[in-house]
Amino acid sequence: MISMKRIKTSSSGFTLIELMIVMAVIAILVGIILPSFKGMKDEATFSKVKGDLSTLQTAVESFSIHHNQDFPKMGADWQKQLLASRPKLIDKAMIDPFSPIKAPYQYVVTGSYYVIWSVGIEKNGKVLSINPLTGKINMQGKPELATNGEE
Repeated sequence: MISMKRIKTSSSGFTLIELMIVMAVIAILVGIILPSFKGMKDEATFSKVKGDLSTLQTAVESFSIHHNQDFPKMGADWQKQLLASRPKLIDKAMIDPFSPIKAPYQYVVTGSYYVIWSVGIEKNGKVLSINPLTGKINMQGKPELATNGEE
């Protein structure tokens, strides 16, 4: 007669199915959370741009007060004029964080109106012109602006 002995199995670990379910739940949670982090990063960058534009606008207005109502001249080095001014108006040239090539903020002046802008979150914003009589700004895309004219 053959006797059948029962073999005891240990159940102290996790099965493969249990581990796969836990991994799937973690992957779903990561998929839900990651997009919100990107939104937070964009929001922080947007806040930085608003702060930079406000600082640059104050510096341009102060430059005008100290230089016989003249604004800084247009060109690639317009921020250098703010750096060289006495009193010193900014500590360093500011870079547009939305710019794909990390370019400085853009600046244009026409008569008694000026605009400082960032290319914006969509990276396609641009100021095309300023009406020298009204200060009305002609734009392309959605730039972020600081101006003494009309948006």
